[in-house]
Amino acid sequence: MSRTTPFLAGVPVLSLMCTLAWAQPALVPDALPLGRAKLPQSVTSETIAPGIDHYRVRRGAADKSGTWMLMSGVVTTPAGTAQVRKCFDTLGLKASSAAFHMGASEQQRYDIFSGGHYPTRVAAQAAEARARALQCPLYARHSSEDDANASGPWMIDVVALRPGSGGALLAAAGPQGPGLRRQTSSLSKAAGAAVAVNGGFFVERDEDGFPGQPSGISIVDGKLNSGAVNDRPAALLKQGAATILRRIDMAIYLQWQDGSRTTIDGLNRKPGIVRNCGRDPQEKPVHDHTCSYADDVVYFPAGSGFAPATARFGATAIRFAIGTDGMLRRLDAGATPAATEATLAVTSVSERLPDIERQAARHQAAVLKEESRVPGVLSAGAYVVNGGPTLLAAGQEMREEVSEGWGIHVIDDPKHDLLMHDWVNRRNPRTAIGIKDDGTVLLVTVDGHRHDTSVGLTIEELRQVLKALGARDALNLDGGGSTAMVLAGRLINQPSDLTGERAVGDAVMIRPAQGGGK
Repeated sequence: MSRTTPFLAGVPVLSLMCTLAWAQPALVPDALPLGRAKLPQSVTSETIAPGIDHYRVRRGAADKSGTWMLMSGVVTTPAGTAQVRKCFDTLGLKASSAAFHMGASEQQRYDIFSGGHYPTRVAAQAAEARARALQCPLYARHSSEDDANASGPWMIDVVALRPGSGGALLAAAGPQGPGLRRQTSSLSKAAGAAVAVNGGFFVERDEDGFPGQPSGISIVDGKLNSGAVNDRPAALLKQGAATILRRIDMAIYLQWQDGSRTTIDGLNRKPGIVRNCGRDPQEKPVHDHTCSYADDVVYFPAGSGFAPATARFGATAIRFAIGTDGMLRRLDAGATPAATEATLAVTSVSERLPDIERQAARHQAAVLKEESRVPGVLSAGAYVVNGGPTLLAAGQEMREEVSEGWGIHVIDDPKHDLLMHDWVNRRNPRTAIGIKDDGTVLLVTVDGHRHDTSVGLTIEELRQVLKALGARDALNLDGGGSTAMVLAGRLINQPSDLTGERAVGDAVMIRPAQGGGK
């Protein structure tokens, strides 16, 4: 293993290396648990600011046997197996199968079939099109992204924020309203951060909500930006420390002057639409799926920048402006609230609409209330970013993918089943946050979909990497094309999107102590 340390701020390299050697043990083990045991591995390190260190790990080499292939969807029945084998036979391809499961669930076992060897993505996609013409749902994939590839390669970036460094740990969201997505590098620059990685999951398409709005809990400096998805984990960032919250509850309601309450279903989202679902305590989350609700009440704080859209089902979203005195007035179609007014959007078929109209007619004042059983999440200096699946908790490996929303056969959609397989059990770019026993916070990114430089990690491989780095608690954040790490305003990894760095909903950042940084 090699280590290099750059010349920093007039400090001789030799002196700095000696200081690091005495100050703490090596963060990265000599061999990360990826691929074969004796793969080549190198580690370079640099100090970003006092108590904030960056490590880059390169492990393995390109898999020379890697090839483009065709892959089946999720298969769970003998009839499905027969159908898939017939498809491969029709195409003149020999198919092999591999068994998988989701998390620790024995009921979530399934098979995936693959076959064919194609020199390029274009050739594999042409074969995929031929299969589709034969009513065979097969998909072009690269074999290096299967965990059977024991060669790699991998490129992993790790930033360690040591306790007592004085560094501030925070999250920043994009500007409110249409077009609110921003690149991690842009969010980092605006916040004056020394380190930034992409944050939680967010809406990408208009049909799923407001693009860029977090699809899960988001709290920025104690202010709720987006409501929680039931049974989903999150990361709490506060005073330079991080905590993984296995579950986070958030009750939002209007407290009327007469003492009655009206439940609020969501904050800053399109009425009738919830991404990743789990709106109510009785509902389980479904990752990368959008649910529809006929009865929905959504609150938009004053100045939020969001314009409540027409609800689903062809139902109108009835809107009310809420003044600083708590009084409600109904807004005509096309009317906009004053800059100081909040907005309440209620689907026209909501069971709560008559009561809201009655309270408004009686000139009852209302106050928005937000409550959580998690201490301190709604206080100044608190930031919460949604994520999942949970990787580690109190030193134990957690495999709760299914209960947290990554299951198969939870909706009647074979494409969603395959998406969940790709998401969990194939290699992808990843971003994660971990906490060591001594309070050190780890921000980790792994490049992926780059077969010559970094193939990415499965969720299980990410879990093992965080454990090897010494994390006691760890949470997966958004990944794929969103994965990005920015140091001192500069993007240092290679995002997998062909268009470059993706615009995201929020980012996790570190600001160094006053006067720190390069």
